[in-house]
Amino acid sequence: MGRVFLYAAFVPPAEILDEVWNLADASSVDAGTVPPPPGRAGRRKAPRRLGRKPKVDPVVDLSAPVLDLEPAREVNLAMAKFGNLALNDANRLAAALQEASGEWASPRLQLKGYSTGEAENDASVWVDLDGDLDDLNTIVRGVHEIAKGLRFFVDRRVFRPRVRLGGVRPTATEPQLEALLAKLERFETSPWWQTEFGLLTLVDQGPDLPGFRSFADIPLGPHVAH
Repeated sequence: MGRVFLYAAFVPPAEILDEVWNLADASSVDAGTVPPPPGRAGRRKAPRRLGRKPKVDPVVDLSAPVLDLEPAREVNLAMAKFGNLALNDANRLAAALQEASGEWASPRLQLKGYSTGEAENDASVWVDLDGDLDDLNTIVRGVHEIAKGLRFFVDRRVFRPRVRLGGVRPTATEPQLEALLAKLERFETSPWWQTEFGLLTLVDQGPDLPGFRSFADIPLGPHVAH
């Protein structure tokens, strides 16, 4: 009997990710100075990745890339990992989720603001998820409960309501990074209705395709106005 590695995740629409990636691609940002938002310095710090602050001209040149961007095609937000399942068990899990998921409202989401790596040596920059997070958390809990009811092991710790843009380049200066973060602070994508999630499996599809594919699509219930 075959086996398949599965995890539950949702994938934001490609056009939404394009909005963020176009902003984060420093080559598309005009050179210039961008002041930080009021009160910014006391609330959140840029990744401490750049070492000693260089002497720079007050005009910030944003023509060079600041981040090593993750490929947008690889973005998915994992809600739970189930490990390597027998094919029969994978089909049982998919059927159970499809039966229950109509009771879970489709959340209205957007990407808004940013966060940085939690560890001092983590140079990651993330864009945060916003919107109907209570509805989204209901879906995450529901997935966990369905798996638990089927007596499957589930890794519950994987869900993070944010998307990793990439890591700060060693060549980036602190003023360049602060200018990009100031733009991300003010930026928000168009909202979207997340009407499904997937049981995904890892697969090598070549350099221009995502490293995952859908084993089963799980449709969500009608959206609820808030």
